[in-house]
Amino acid sequence: MQQSKVSIVIPCYNKEEYILEMLDSVISQHWDNIEIILVNDGSTDNTGNIITDYDIKFKDRGYKSKIIHQSNAGVCAAVKTGLSYITGDYLCIVDADDVLDEMYVKTMADILDESPQHDAVTCAREKFSIHGNKRVVIDTWSPDMTKEKITAFDYITVRSYSAIWAYMIRTSFFSKLGVEQNYTHNLKGSHEPGFMIPFTVNEPMVKPVDKYLYYFRVGTGESHSQLDSYEKIEQYRDEYKDLQIAAINALPNTITNNRKKVALSMLCEYYAIRLMWKHARGDKNETKEKWYMSQLIKLVNKWFTCYEKLTDENVENKEGYFFFTLEEGIMHLYNGTSIVKEQTYNRKKRTIGYGALGKAAQITLPLLKGTQLEPTELWDIAGDGIKVKRPQLETLTKEDRVIVLPFSELHEIFSKLPCETISGEQLTPYRDILKKKMNHIDTILRKWFEKNESEL
Repeated sequence: MQQSKVSIVIPCYNKEEYILEMLDSVISQHWDNIEIILVNDGSTDNTGNIITDYDIKFKDRGYKSKIIHQSNAGVCAAVKTGLSYITGDYLCIVDADDVLDEMYVKTMADILDESPQHDAVTCAREKFSIHGNKRVVIDTWSPDMTKEKITAFDYITVRSYSAIWAYMIRTSFFSKLGVEQNYTHNLKGSHEPGFMIPFTVNEPMVKPVDKYLYYFRVGTGESHSQLDSYEKIEQYRDEYKDLQIAAINALPNTITNNRKKVALSMLCEYYAIRLMWKHARGDKNETKEKWYMSQLIKLVNKWFTCYEKLTDENVENKEGYFFFTLEEGIMHLYNGTSIVKEQTYNRKKRTIGYGALGKAAQITLPLLKGTQLEPTELWDIAGDGIKVKRPQLETLTKEDRVIVLPFSELHEIFSKLPCETISGEQLTPYRDILKKKMNHIDTILRKWFEKNESEL
């Protein structure tokens, strides 16, 4: 039986020290029907001569090969050039300084052969470096084995792996993406966004494989994993974000609409800052952490100029809920669904604020005044028995509602009790503000799109 043809595109620039290992790993594949396309992007070292000399080895192995030499235009342009030559059934794009496991092609090609419902396959990877003569594994990554559909939200918010080389893609699916025609190639920097944005916007079905088939080398230049200052990391994130937005703007209207482009661009801007905030928090750099959060709040207030502004105090110690609410609103904008859906609560005999003397209660209880959830009783283990009662758990029935302000006690104490429970963490003070802002901006954008539809 004739094997499916697998096209492997390799952009090359000044990789003479490492490219031999990649090329040998291609030749060692347990798959015979391979088309290798090497694009020398104006290398100033011996890379061009090396790949030219390997052409005979590829042919001896039975591979089809195409070697292109072009003036230096950046990795995006090199990938675009390579993509114009592919003729295979499946496609991979790999880096010239990495290494393929000998089963890389066979494992993923076999799956695509046997699973026509899948558009792509993704594999696990190892990140390694060379110290002297010793190969050291720095970390590993494996795909989520329970998730097969990947979305643009997953990619932008780093819930799926962004590296192109982790995927083998069916070319019949790839041809629908418009990547070759719309690939953003006039910008320097990573080639990932120009591929991953159209790939994930089309929400492919991707089969995950928990096998280490790709070995990603670090230590061959200033990659983002080696950046040693906030300024350099921030510059990398900003440049990556700009590439993502350029790829979003290049999407044809046959793939997506302008409302979705706006939503995805907003998500890119937000997440670039959030990643810096996360980095600062991991470093326990409180000054930087607060600064990045203030930048994010400024961004949100710039987007949504109506209603009251968000402040640092609105978000302090509630960052997770702030992130959740913002992403939820952007997703609604992307999907064109209703953003504001007020929660209604059934009338209960009692609404009890449990943990009423704690820190969470000091923030939350004032916000509940005049709402359906304003407590009719306050309970706390340190209560005075008059204004704040001590807990009487044995009196609770299904007619009671308890707002559990110390979240840690929700399951520990109340899981087997008949009453309705609501965690205080669900009652964040900025949530309604953000929803109103999101609702207003959604209305404005819809009207703007309708008015300018013929011009967009």
